[in-house]
Amino acid sequence: IHPTQLYAALASLLFALGLLRLLKKFRGMGSNVLPGFIAELGLAAFSVYKFFEEFLRGDEAVEIFGIRAPQLVSIAGMLVAGYLLYGRYHNKNGSDPTRLLKKFVEMRFSRIFGKKENSSLKSNIVSLPS
Repeated sequence: IHPTQLYAALASLLFALGLLRLLKKFRGMGSNVLPGFIAELGLAAFSVYKFFEEFLRGDEAVEIFGIRAPQLVSIAGMLVAGYLLYGRYHNKNGSDPTRLLKKFVEMRFSRIFGKKENSSLKSNIVSLPS
């Protein structure tokens, strides 16, 4: 049995420091980091870590087809992060890969409030200072 909580704390610290350094590097080069890029990288890295950490745990967990349930959640996190990262760089028109989700949310708000509020949705986006 391994001290997986200590491994997780150390991994989280290393991921946070690495992602902050990457963010500072992108900002220092004068480029705009696309919104969510650092979060997507963090999701991918932590999902991969948690998948392999589950092999070291000694506690009981629900298994589905021989894979522990937390590993399935990690696989889902890897797939979501992979989809978002892939869509960010291989999108034909260069727009945000989550545009379908944004359209869905806009449609729901227009049904609830009776009018389309594109400008108010865009005004709620917070940009980080350089």
